[in-house]
Amino acid sequence: MPPLEDSGPETWPREGQLLVQDPKTMRAIAHPARTRILERLVLGGPMTATDCSGATGLSPSACSYHLRVLGQAGLVEEVPEVEDHRRRPWRATFTSLAVGTPAGTPLSPGEASAELAVIRQIIAHSDRMALAYFEQEQQEETGWRQAAGLEQTVLDVTADELRSLRNRLVQLLQPYSVQGRPAGPLHHLRPGSRLVNVDVRLTPILDPGALAPDTTT
Repeated sequence: MPPLEDSGPETWPREGQLLVQDPKTMRAIAHPARTRILERLVLGGPMTATDCSGATGLSPSACSYHLRVLGQAGLVEEVPEVEDHRRRPWRATFTSLAVGTPAGTPLSPGEASAELAVIRQIIAHSDRMALAYFEQEQQEETGWRQAAGLEQTVLDVTADELRSLRNRLVQLLQPYSVQGRPAGPLHHLRPGSRLVNVDVRLTPILDPGALAPDTTT
């Protein structure tokens, strides 16, 4: 998934982010194939429908269709410098997305549904990347096995404390984020560095009682 946030941080959306609030555009993003295409364009730079097929595993015709849908949504565009329309590559129109409306803004049913669809896709895509890594982790070098991993805990915080924590996490990660870089950081990594997916989920627990130990047996 391209660098993407929902509403929340005080600085949201940050400078340089493309703000997406239209339900139709959100639904264009909330599709597994188009998520993969957008990620490849943002991280790898421009590509044709044929390039897209090799990078995503989709057929060239499927890539062409999804690229047109993303183009209609204003998320990608054809590179005009290439004269041959049939071989003209597409590029992302952004390096980072902010999706949704400012926290506390009332949403129509259609807006709420579209925003939830994007959130579901973000979670599903991030889960797939995490599992793909852990399924082959034993093949990684020791340094990467020691550095990568999962952290999970339960916090006792107020809403203000959680908002402050979220902003501090964003600031901590910002120096390493690829967002804001020119498209194609796959080809401009520092020696020894790799792209790493970071998925921060700060979600209140709806049923705290479910965390209590079962003492009925």
